[in-house]
Amino acid sequence: MSHTKTNVVGWNRFFCQVQSFHNSTFQVRNRHDNGRLAHFCSLSHNDRLRECDAYFDSTQEYYFERSPIIFEYVIDFYTTGRLHRPMDVCPIRVRYELDYWRIPMHFLARCCRYDDDSGIFKKEDSMFSTSEQAMCIIMRFTSLRIIRILYFIELIACPFKRWLTEGRRELYLEMSCPPSAFKEVCLGKQRLALWTLFENPRSSNSAKCLSLISAIFLLLSLADLILCSMPELQDEHQDPHWTLIYLEARPLDDNCMAWFTFEYIIRLIVNPRKCAFFKSPLNVIDLMTILPFYAEECLPLVGIVKAVELRNIRGAMVVIRVMRLARVARIFKLARYSTGLRAFGETMRKSAAELSMLGMFLLTGIMLFSTAIYFFERDEQNSKFYSIPAACWWCVITMTTVGYGDLVPLTAGGKVVAALASVCGIIVLAFPISMIIDKFAESTAIWSNENNDRSSIDERQRNRHRSRRYLF
Repeated sequence: MSHTKTNVVGWNRFFCQVQSFHNSTFQVRNRHDNGRLAHFCSLSHNDRLRECDAYFDSTQEYYFERSPIIFEYVIDFYTTGRLHRPMDVCPIRVRYELDYWRIPMHFLARCCRYDDDSGIFKKEDSMFSTSEQAMCIIMRFTSLRIIRILYFIELIACPFKRWLTEGRRELYLEMSCPPSAFKEVCLGKQRLALWTLFENPRSSNSAKCLSLISAIFLLLSLADLILCSMPELQDEHQDPHWTLIYLEARPLDDNCMAWFTFEYIIRLIVNPRKCAFFKSPLNVIDLMTILPFYAEECLPLVGIVKAVELRNIRGAMVVIRVMRLARVARIFKLARYSTGLRAFGETMRKSAAELSMLGMFLLTGIMLFSTAIYFFERDEQNSKFYSIPAACWWCVITMTTVGYGDLVPLTAGGKVVAALASVCGIIVLAFPISMIIDKFAESTAIWSNENNDRSSIDERQRNRHRSRRYLF
């Protein structure tokens, strides 16, 4: 027989002994093998010290800083095999606590069960009539779709909202290089500290200040890129045969690029996994941001003082324009500070099948309607539908409901085709939106759950020091 004493402290800052197991660990493990408590009972004493928040030698008790109210129901589940919940506790709080103890929600008894739909909990009630249940399902489906669309727009439109909100510490930590990778490298502790400082804005106040400085430099760089496109800030070089506009020296952009370069080099030096570093999408964006700048700065080394001198080199000006266009990639650096943008990228990756289906639908409709309107309009005088490719351009604009008005059908048959193309375009575009929004909500939930499960060493140490204050 092995006995394990556990103590759980509540949010009201008092220390209490909630429960003491006087049953065998086999009985605990037999209820739910994957649960945190069952796994905890199967560990050795040294392994248990890494799982709990503190250990008290005087009473031989393992300390967990969790809600004692919900923990009573967890103990009851391991004792009786039935999981209930407190009726006066928020459902989301109940879910978070059960997630911590690794007890799935489907273990809840039928009398206490929730219907979990994307974080919005609604209690099941079987006392409604069939018609009332159908009406509730329809209203819930409609309202949830509206809520998801608004939530989707809000997260994309406000990239800094999560960064400014006090919440989970490791929400933005990129886990391409886990902290365990620093144990076997030279100066591992120092490199881990620098890596955490640059990669995790929630780790400390210094990291927050550093990420704020990076965000300011990024915004200044974008503002400089936009303002320098104004004619007042450009130098126009004219010739009887050609005209070329190039930008003058921009000290603000130079300083921003110096900061981006410093930041990129530090990340590269301290990261022990160089291959994973170069494969990271955010680091690829950083490299695309700084490479065009240094490519133009290196032109004087080959005897080209200004980009205007490249006019006689075939294809050189095209390369310069492409490199300048690549500077726009710096806007994607905002993803470093926005969970919404990173979840959006993950959503696009997961929605590859839906996006491919959307592309096939659009391609089919474009080919069908552009061919139809071409044969209806080609014989009309002053018709702009002189070829199927020209009609394809019109069809794309029509099916996406943009409607520039540069191409307008003249015949009755052409107008019917245009009406059908507009209606089909709305249907085709709206069809995969709900699936993509569902995947976006799933991605944000996964990010939140992963960050909730991560617990840094500093946080555990703070919990240990905090727990000593409850001893008396």
